Amino acid sequence: MTVLSLLQGDTQSANLSAWASAAMLVMSACGLPAIWLGGRALLGKPPAAASKPAPRWFGLALLFPAALIAGSWLLARPNLSLVAIPVHIATALLPVAVAVLLVRVPGPMGTPRRVWGQFLAGLWGMPPLAMVIEVLALVPLVAVTMAALVTSPEARRLLEPLVQQGPLSAPSVEESAIRLLLQPWVIAAVFAFVAGLVPLIEEAVKSLSVLVIARRLDPASAFVGGAIGGAGYALFEALFLTQPDPSWLTTMAGRGGATMMHAFTAALTGWGISQVVHERRWGRLALAYLTAVGMHALWNATAIGVGLLQLNGSVGTAELPGVLRAAEQAGPVLLAALSSVALIGLPLGAWRLSRRPPASPPDVSSHVGPSSRGSIPRPADRSAGRRSVVAKPRVGDLAPDFNLLDDRGNEVRLSGLRGRPVVLYFYPKDDTPGCTTEACGFRDQYAEYSDNAVVVLGISPDGVASHAQFRDQYSLPFPLLADEGHAVASSYGVWGPKTMMGREYEGVHRTTFLIGPDGRLLRIYENVKPQGHSAQILADILGAAGPA
Repeated sequence: MTVLSLLQGDTQSANLSAWASAAMLVMSACGLPAIWLGGRALLGKPPAAASKPAPRWFGLALLFPAALIAGSWLLARPNLSLVAIPVHIATALLPVAVAVLLVRVPGPMGTPRRVWGQFLAGLWGMPPLAMVIEVLALVPLVAVTMAALVTSPEARRLLEPLVQQGPLSAPSVEESAIRLLLQPWVIAAVFAFVAGLVPLIEEAVKSLSVLVIARRLDPASAFVGGAIGGAGYALFEALFLTQPDPSWLTTMAGRGGATMMHAFTAALTGWGISQVVHERRWGRLALAYLTAVGMHALWNATAIGVGLLQLNGSVGTAELPGVLRAAEQAGPVLLAALSSVALIGLPLGAWRLSRRPPASPPDVSSHVGPSSRGSIPRPADRSAGRRSVVAKPRVGDLAPDFNLLDDRGNEVRLSGLRGRPVVLYFYPKDDTPGCTTEACGFRDQYAEYSDNAVVVLGISPDGVASHAQFRDQYSLPFPLLADEGHAVASSYGVWGPKTMMGREYEGVHRTTFLIGPDGRLLRIYENVKPQGHSAQILADILGAAGPA
């Protein structure tokens, strides 16, 4: 289409076709990481471990102003409009990347498969679904508006040039259309749709990146997942709702703020969904959703008000509602304020939620937050001190409860993890050859544990500082629990006499317990060999969860 339009001398059509083709190419390219991850799984290769990006990537934000300036300069020269396409793509991608970084860096770790799945749901799945619903909602609104217009003499007068047969000048048609658009009934319909129905529909649709896997996500992961899906949705709008015209600079600058708004409102709704799934707190979902809709509606209403004022100025209509005239002054300030709220809310929400205690089973991709004290018995508390060896629990028994600090200083209660399988593996000491091999095995297959909603917990007599160093040295994505008084090891019957080179001493016997969602022991692995141990447990879990 682009080449054909150029051959016909239609430069404008060629530019529009080239920009649309570039947008489709970018959407397709975004699917390549998912194809690569799927190919690795088909070839039987271990999935990428859960991780988070480094803070240095925030430097991408500095490129956004440069891209705006470069794109504006290129588009001011008609013969360079095609050259501006890569700059336009970069200007659309940069705010999206920053929005994702704002939640992923301070938030919980996530597997690449989950992150890309949520992003592509926002980029590929949500926009078409939202558009279909919006078109269905628009039809009755248009019918009601047209019925109202035909009762207005002024509207009928403006409609006549548009429906009469015979030649009409383009400026005359355009002026009549604009004046018709500025009729009170039309303005009311535009605001009802763009600032009412659209936010209600889009904020509901954007929740799909979290809704389909909500039971696997704790509040922090749901917040982050919602933001990632919202960022994908914003990228679609930035690619397809922007044209190579003189308004490109202001439009793309606004789209940067809209990207933050979409990500933040979707994050709020994602968090609200997690509150219903795990705590049955419907009020929190309603509050989160209505807050998201309110922010979105305020953004759209401001943008529409500014746009209508510009149209009014082009035809010189004298009277417009006072609220629209107020938008001329307050509009840019209000949009900047909403962008700032989203820009601050994204990292702050991810950071606070990732350190908040889970009121229900947490996602395996995040560390368990601090819990409230004194609410349950603590049969194996970290302060219990040295105990005598007790009999090892058997398969079918309730796993002994405990309350320990993890490698980040947060408390973890086993009873707080009910509802999900738990792999609890006891190991003797941080950063020793066998324990490192075992831990790295769980790390390398952590994505598969995460995708099957299995919580992995390592536990040894080492302290929190030692665990933190061990975690950082080998990029371990799961919590390591500090059983400094070996009270928990004793309650599980894995603390006792050991012999090395003829010397007898007491220590942890390397043992793993697979605990079911009901808190009962499903399997006990004794005399564990570190090499291949994670793969053995994962095979047992997947085999038990196979088709009936």
